[in-house]
Amino acid sequence: AGFLGAARRFAESQRNTAFYRNAGKLERRAFNRLVDLFLVYRRDVRHPDPRAAISFALLTVMCTIRELLVVAPDLRNWRGVVPADDDQLKRELTRTFLSYLGVEQKRGAGRRGIAPR
Repeated sequence: AGFLGAARRFAESQRNTAFYRNAGKLERRAFNRLVDLFLVYRRDVRHPDPRAAISFALLTVMCTIRELLVVAPDLRNWRGVVPADDDQLKRELTRTFLSYLGVEQKRGAGRRGIAPR
């Protein structure tokens, strides 16, 4: 988390440079590729605009992780609000992501959190 925070601060300090513009393009390209990967499951998404929904859900998860790990790594003041451990955080973020997309989550679905096809 310390390295990620330092890398983010360095990139932000380079705002008017080619490095910053190229880093932003690379970040956006990687994000779009992730969205494309999730679009394989577009028929399971019950949102009227699957691409927009996947983009927003993914951004929500990414921002949550960045906030918890990079921006505010000392979470003592948030006990009881933030999941107690990494496994619970993974479950809650998965539930958040899939719920926003309207993907049906079935009990006993296994590690993926969604029912097998």
